[in-house]
Amino acid sequence: MSPLDAEWRGRFGEIMDEHLSTGGMILAAVHDPLPLATRTVEIGR
Repeated sequence: MSPLDAEWRGRFGEIMDEHLSTGGMILAAVHDPLPLATRTVEIGR
């Protein structure tokens, strides 16, 4: 998968935020910060 440009990162953030506001959950493995409030769990070696 290719990275999202700034416009699509923002739109994807809106979609995720809407999902979360209705009680949904998102588990995401990302390299770039997400455009919404998150709780982070870092997994190291």
